[in-house]
Amino acid sequence: MKKLNKFIIERFPTLWNVRFVYVVPALLLAHLMFFLMGRASVDLEGLKEYYRIDEAYFESGAILFGILISVLVFVMWLLFYLRNNPLKKFYPHSSWKLLLEYGMVLLICLLNVSFAISYSVGQHSKAGSLFSKEDLTELKTALRDVAPYTVPYKGQFDEDQYCYEMFGYNSMKEPALSAEEYTGPDSLETAGIYNLKDSLCCGDVRYSYYYFCSFPYTENNVELRECITRHQSMLLRKDRESITRIVNRYAALQEKYNVNPKMDAQKVLARVFAQPGFEFDDEKIEFEASGYDPMERLVSNQEKFQDSGNDFRVLWLVHLYIAILFSVFIFSFRLTDIRSWLISVVGLGILGILITVFNIVAGIRDEGFAGMYLLVMLGIAVTAFVGSFVKMNKMLYGAFLNAALWNSVWILLLLVLVSNERYMDSDKGTYIGFASLGLGLLQIIVYILRARAFRAKPEE
Repeated sequence: MKKLNKFIIERFPTLWNVRFVYVVPALLLAHLMFFLMGRASVDLEGLKEYYRIDEAYFESGAILFGILISVLVFVMWLLFYLRNNPLKKFYPHSSWKLLLEYGMVLLICLLNVSFAISYSVGQHSKAGSLFSKEDLTELKTALRDVAPYTVPYKGQFDEDQYCYEMFGYNSMKEPALSAEEYTGPDSLETAGIYNLKDSLCCGDVRYSYYYFCSFPYTENNVELRECITRHQSMLLRKDRESITRIVNRYAALQEKYNVNPKMDAQKVLARVFAQPGFEFDDEKIEFEASGYDPMERLVSNQEKFQDSGNDFRVLWLVHLYIAILFSVFIFSFRLTDIRSWLISVVGLGILGILITVFNIVAGIRDEGFAGMYLLVMLGIAVTAFVGSFVKMNKMLYGAFLNAALWNSVWILLLLVLVSNERYMDSDKGTYIGFASLGLGLLQIIVYILRARAFRAKPEE
């Protein structure tokens, strides 16, 4: 270990100052551990049971474990990193080496706060190995086609699946019967058409609630109408063979994914084409409502994993912001002295309070509120940049430099708020977030390249 330290100090002093060689491999091992934890958190049973298995990191003990590791690494690393400052001891240290050192600090901060990303990558890789896109398409098609025959009980159908709009959409008009012969809302005049009681719908499927259902997982209204027309045609033709084929295909998938109880085509046909005198008995129905359908939950979770492009970008964006904020807080402490650093903290706090109070008293909100913060940040940024070229009190310049570094990543976001673009779609908002991050990093690079001017300024 001593020989390694000596070699690094002599050949790569910046690496040694940052403790890069020791911290980064340890953090990569931690990321590998969280990747494996993410894979272990996903299995077929979990996909069928949990509503948002993709959020398991934030709803389980994994997030607490990740926070604990991050805190321990930060404390141990900073104890070694901050005790040897080449700037404060006036070692030869060029601006470009200073920028390289910040890049190392940023990478360490990013690795130390982004365990959730590795966990999520592990989840996605496991989900992809369990369920392909072809499997998802097959299951969605089967669920769509079997939807009319999976109604657990009539009451749920009345509340959740019966859809008056389907009548108007398909230009259907059924002969009116008396109000006593219908179930549903109280007023015939306001709703128009209702489900018939089971004892009245046996003679003609057109009066059963199977006839008026909708279909999930359709791409557009054209496909939805085709499904409705095809389904109603099967009922009118009493096409038992086609219905049996649909139910059996779904039952085979239930068998494949170990979902119980399995659907029985003969029992479904007995309910759909009931004989006169048939009464629907909720107490004897085989498929009791359990609060969720495992097959639908399976589809829902897999869709979240396979269509999580923007969610994954947002996850990266959030952790990049956190990493940059940590890195500039830590690095600014090395660039300037403790007095300038504390003045920046107190000064920004006081400015924030004054601006907030003024906006509340003046009744200014939204764009005006963001605009005032933006003007303050731009003023700080310009002062910090100009201050590196002109004569300026060293402590005051250090305070402006720190504040400019801390605020750099927010300027473009505030411009968006001022321009009243808050209601843009999520994808566009994510890309603007990355653009703001890029602009902020560019500002940070400029300030760091000019940071040696802080040491050249006289004490006053």
